Amino acid sequence: MFCLLCRQAAIGYARLSDPGLHFNSNTVRHTAISVMLNCVMEHPYMIYGEGGYCSQLMSCMQGSVFGKRGAGGVYMTGN
Repeated sequence: MFCLLCRQAAIGYARLSDPGLHFNSNTVRHTAISVMLNCVMEHPYMIYGEGGYCSQLMSCMQGSVFGKRGAGGVYMTGN
């Protein structure tokens, strides 16, 4: 089991949504996040499958929003 405070989750999604604001562009972390986001935005159905809200949201928004559902009714988005 693992516990994540709402503040920590919000900071994580902010960093994920725009790594350029939070990390120097020549760091491994910035590069990894950018590659992952590009892959997810090109293939949104790999996140939750066809018919999943996460996948449909990202597909409809044409790569401008990242969304992922989590356990316990948590749903987070970032743009």
